[in-house]
Amino acid sequence: MAATFSSTFIDINYIKYMTPMGANLDPVQVAPFILESQDIYIQDILGGAFYDHLCYVIYTAGTFTADESVVVELASKSLAYWTVYEALPHITIKIRNIGLAQTQGDNVQVSSMEQLRYIRNEIKDKAEFWAKR
Repeated sequence: MAATFSSTFIDINYIKYMTPMGANLDPVQVAPFILESQDIYIQDILGGAFYDHLCYVIYTAGTFTADESVVVELASKSLAYWTVYEALPHITIKIRNIGLAQTQGDNVQVSSMEQLRYIRNEIKDKAEFWAKR
């Protein structure tokens, strides 16, 4: 049974602190990817029933057991990187009336797919590391 409420393990401040995104992170561009990444990656790792239980505890402002706290802490680190991984293409490359473009200051430049692949692979490696923990 899937959770019928939205409870995320992390927030924007956690992502700013734990990932290379840092203080320049635009919450509007990243926030939609937190729950999406949690549902895609973390639910799969934890299993549906346990995932739903943890979301319910968060939703009801309940208290985690010691073991649950450890799991959420590790899952949160993985989730932070998965969120960046999912958001990065949308932050880096925008869909404009000229097609896909990358903004640099006041100028717009076409992005290199090689650059995007490199950054995504770096972020993916971190996310997978924390997921395995």
